[in-house]
Amino acid sequence: MTHRIKLLVITAILFSSCYNNKNNNSECSKFIHEQYKNETEDSTLKSEAFKYREILLKRFNELPLNQQSHSSYHFIFYSSHGFGKSVKFEKMDSSYKLSLKSLSKKGWVSYGDNYEIEITQEEWDKFEQMIYEFNFWTESAFRTNKNVLDGFVYFLEGYRPEALKCNKRTYQFVGRGSPEYDKIGSLCSYINEYEDRLALKYGKRKLDQ
Repeated sequence: MTHRIKLLVITAILFSSCYNNKNNNSECSKFIHEQYKNETEDSTLKSEAFKYREILLKRFNELPLNQQSHSSYHFIFYSSHGFGKSVKFEKMDSSYKLSLKSLSKKGWVSYGDNYEIEITQEEWDKFEQMIYEFNFWTESAFRTNKNVLDGFVYFLEGYRPEALKCNKRTYQFVGRGSPEYDKIGSLCSYINEYEDRLALKYGKRKLDQ
């Protein structure tokens, strides 16, 4: 009888272990194959990017994402002409949020009023699909086109606490100045357009803005 109980206990432990491993593999499937580059960064460019990011965060009244507790991505577009927008995609339990803060300039592009809306899981999934297809978590952090004197900047910041249990990167910050369209430059361009489409869909922006 004792032998049978021990056998049942061992079987239960093995089953639980297999179930947990299968569950963890499923949860880690999005980023389990990520390979991070060991490349030497331009320390001056990195320092300038962080300083400029701090200026823009204050201008948009935002905080770095790694001070939050849920999955989120923060995109900033800013023109040297003094206009731009701050866009956040956030996942909180079973709800999904998109928010915008804009800086407009008379005679230039206008993004309308600031807004915060709930989006669908499908819209979040489509956004996240872009993040992984363009290798946000593994591409080079900072690049700029030094031949452009009058341009714009893209900053994209991501935080995914769920990756911690898979031993993968949980925080990433990248930037592109007047970008030639590598993967990150292209990703930022698509995010810019995606926010615009969602803003139109939910009535937060008009076609003539």
